[in-house]
Amino acid sequence: MSGRGRLKHRPVLSSRTISSTSAAQGINNGLTSTNQQTNDRKKTRSRTDSGERLPEEDRPTIKAVGEHWEVHPYQGSRKPPTVIGALVREMYPDVVDTINGMKPVLSWEDFKKTSTNGISNDKRVLAEFWWRFKCLPEHREEADKVLELKFKNIVPKMLSEQKQAVMKNLYRDGNVPPEDVDKQGNRWPTKEALISAKPRDFTTDEGWRLLCEHWSTPEFRKSSRNGSINRQSKGEEMFHRGGSRSLPATRQFLALKTGVDPGLGGAWLHNHELNRGINDGRLCNQSATDKWKEWKKKHGPNWKVEHPDLDGAVIYESVGRMPHGKLAIADGAISITEKEAIKTRKRSAQPYATAREKRLERDNEQLRNENSALQEVQRVLRALVAKGGMDYDALAQGTTTNLGTSESEIGFAREHDSVGQTETNKGYNNSAREYNHEDGDDYYNDEYNHKDGGDYYNDGEDCILEDEEECGNNDGEDPFDFW
Repeated sequence: MSGRGRLKHRPVLSSRTISSTSAAQGINNGLTSTNQQTNDRKKTRSRTDSGERLPEEDRPTIKAVGEHWEVHPYQGSRKPPTVIGALVREMYPDVVDTINGMKPVLSWEDFKKTSTNGISNDKRVLAEFWWRFKCLPEHREEADKVLELKFKNIVPKMLSEQKQAVMKNLYRDGNVPPEDVDKQGNRWPTKEALISAKPRDFTTDEGWRLLCEHWSTPEFRKSSRNGSINRQSKGEEMFHRGGSRSLPATRQFLALKTGVDPGLGGAWLHNHELNRGINDGRLCNQSATDKWKEWKKKHGPNWKVEHPDLDGAVIYESVGRMPHGKLAIADGAISITEKEAIKTRKRSAQPYATAREKRLERDNEQLRNENSALQEVQRVLRALVAKGGMDYDALAQGTTTNLGTSESEIGFAREHDSVGQTETNKGYNNSAREYNHEDGDDYYNDEYNHKDGGDYYNDGEDCILEDEEECGNNDGEDPFDFW
């Protein structure tokens, strides 16, 4: 049987392991020892590796769809997210030499700053990736963009999962390691405790020591605590039910399962259904429900036929976009190139306004508000004067020139409407102000900001970069909740 495109998820037992097991059984007269029975009950999973290099004819063909992947053939083929995570862990460069001494490798940029045998480690990782996959030449440029984004995101996530696994081991079965207590009373395992729990199959002793020192700094602990508070504030809200499957992967999965291509729209709906199989129309959270209503309102009941594939421009027009330039739904399913085009098109549609013009517009708005207030006062005065049997126009001309007569009310308003306007800002509408409050200039501010209200790594996930189908990645519309 051919192993075309398959990832060998479980390593085969070595002869050394088999002989050790046989010897142990011989000592116990063929009976399994108590410790071995305990280990069998735990059923500890082996970590998924990156798999073997494949001949070109056996490599699955991949295509970037938005920020995710289509894999052909889908069934039985290894998935890029699994291999990306495994490669980063297996080829982690341990330390980076800086002008201030040795530092731990914390980002994909640090991979680029280190080398092995004269080859930068980022290029080595990418080369190994392409030993396991292939793509058509016309799709390679977009695939390289997505790969860069994925590797940039996966390095801090992988480190987060390493730290999380160590914390679980230190506090397993009610054990409490030596702890530090900060000024706020929070308790943390000491640096020495973290160092003592080094995984056997990850990095060198020096690399692990530098990581533990980094995790034990006050800055990191503060960021970790803030991230924990942020996660707890979200309560039990469920963002989607797609697990680790991206929208393109869900689309392929459903097409194989049902024989009908649901399109990206149908895949999005499937990932957000509250009760799958019941088809009661309820989605997993209110935000998804509101956005889906806007989508259907924009396109009507025949959206599946008219828009089987989600279009970034249509999403932008119907439900808007999230902070940092993300589309409101299915962000990860829209290509980087398409989102760049949307940003450029929306920006060019807005008139350019200088700071002076914006200030003049604010002044004009204030004058219009004052004018409305004065007109209201004028109406009250007219009523009072008429009630007393007097002539308002005669009184107004004799007492003040600021209040307009009945013949000059319109002129009064127009006169004040034009105050401060120049040829460049007459008739200027509020679109500049609205544009000024859009998401910001950096449409792709997606990379993980290590100090932006979260932690250096994503300790909020329990996934240890195992099988793609069982790990808890997002589907691209929601950014990772880093700490």
